[in-house]
Order: sequence, then C-alpha cells, then structure tokens
Amino acid sequence: MRAKHLLYIAPAVIIGHAAAQEAIPADVRAFAERRLECNHWAGEEPYDAERAGQITGAMERLQCERLKVDEMQLRRHYAGSTAILGVLDDVRRQTGADE
Repeated sequence: MRAKHLLYIAPAVIIGHAAAQEAIPADVRAFAERRLECNHWAGEEPYDAERAGQITGAMERLQCERLKVDEMQLRRHYAGSTAILGVLDDVRRQTGADE
C-alpha cells in the first residue's frame, strides 16, 4: 500500500524543509497530513457495504473534496515563503496529486 508508506515519508519532508530555517506552520502540517490521509482512503477497497461506509465516512470527515481549494488558499497565504510552498509541492508529488 503506497499510501501507508507516505505516512512515514511526510514527516521527513516537513522536517527537511524545517531545516531550511523556517518553521512549518500548524495549518500547513495539518493540510499535509490530511492530504496523506485522503490519499490513503482513496486507495482503499470497498470490498463490502460496511467498508464502503467506513471509506466514505473518512473521506467526508477529512473533507477530501476540499483539498484543491484549501491548498490554493494556503498557497496564496504563504506565497512569499519558498520553504512552505516547497512542502506543499513535495506532499503533492508524494501523493500523486499532480498525476
């Protein structure tokens, strides 16, 4: 499961960017974690009605349908920070959001 491996990679990406002398704000960390979780649930198999309900519930709770809008808002807010934009770019690449 690729998504499960991403949960271990994301903190490393965030830490790597933090080393660039700029702390990663809580809203950006929360967004990165949310994108990773949404990616995980999107890759799950709805093998029965109960599992399909779990997946749908998680996707709704995480507001996965808002990821694009929320990312655009973060990019506007942190437009002057290359470190923050780099974190957003890396998480996007890791989750296949560019595909």
